[in-house]
Amino acid sequence: MNARGAGIVSVAIHVALGLTFVHSGAAAWLWERVERDVGWRTGPTAVGTLSYFAIYWGAWTILSFCHPEIIRRIWRPETSNADHSAYLRMTHVVAHAGRALVASCIVLAIQVLLPAVWLAGALATLLLAMLVNAYIVRESVRRTMTAWAWSGAGLALATLLIHPWFVGQPQFVVRLAVVMTVWDWLGERAGVSRRLTRLVPSLYSGSGCIADHERVAR
Repeated sequence: MNARGAGIVSVAIHVALGLTFVHSGAAAWLWERVERDVGWRTGPTAVGTLSYFAIYWGAWTILSFCHPEIIRRIWRPETSNADHSAYLRMTHVVAHAGRALVASCIVLAIQVLLPAVWLAGALATLLLAMLVNAYIVRESVRRTMTAWAWSGAGLALATLLIHPWFVGQPQFVVRLAVVMTVWDWLGERAGVSRRLTRLVPSLYSGSGCIADHERVAR
């Protein structure tokens, strides 16, 4: 199977698993188990939120490690003429999960603090983060603004697809991640910069691993 076919299969699997987690009731069940009752609140508790996202993105990391090449490298390590692509994939998966966990908490915090204008706040935060990222990786302003517009459009689309009742709850983010999985993959196909870090929670992390592999190949 070529790279494009493998990408389509990967996206389909991630979307299927994400939708299953949401619509089977597992997302709500997990939240009920990690969130505790408190006498007074303005939103979800910090401990419950961190626990929920840690479990969610930790499970995603474990499932991503089930890639056949990664498993083969773990069980049959090569000491000579080793191909480092599997190790780069593992590193990228862990880094993506860490960024997604932080981004998930930020999105939720903005929704709780700015419920009426949270989307505008999220877009402003995303722009600032992308400009910093672009400065670090030396990406052009034009391509950075294109990537920001694409990610922002995906975030706005998600608000139309996700019921407003979930705003301010971790269950909004797991639904957002499913939408952004397809959106990020489409963006990669459309030529959105691969050098910039994905800053909106998404189950798709293909471009970063590809970019790392290409740098090692050079």
